[in-house]
Amino acid sequence: MTWIPDAYSLPTGDHPLRTAAFDALFADALVGAGRLGATRARLVFAAAAEARVRDLVTRDQACPAPFRFTVQEPALGRVAVEVAVPEEHAADLDALVVRATAAAGARLAAPLPRSPGATPAPRATDAELS
Repeated sequence: MTWIPDAYSLPTGDHPLRTAAFDALFADALVGAGRLGATRARLVFAAAAEARVRDLVTRDQACPAPFRFTVQEPALGRVAVEVAVPEEHAADLDALVVRATAAAGARLAAPLPRSPGATPAPRATDAELS
């Protein structure tokens, strides 16, 4: 199953580009992901990626799609995005969360790397994801 639902109005030829943009964001900056309910999820990114998150969400919202993204103000070194869908797209939301965590891979299980003089974003805890 793809996480891009049939209801997504982005031209089919643009799907690979949008998928690649999301995959790159997930791989580079996702620090946590979890379901908040049957129709809601939260994706948590390093705050340094806020501009990329907002840009991609804005571009995605320009295309009618079942996903509704709400970007929260950065706090504690991270930025959270709540994703909501209508009930009939709960499986698409499942696929998005699975795709995000797969793209982030070992980054979610391993400590974030430190650059000299930099403080890594704190990892999202289970309590923060719920």
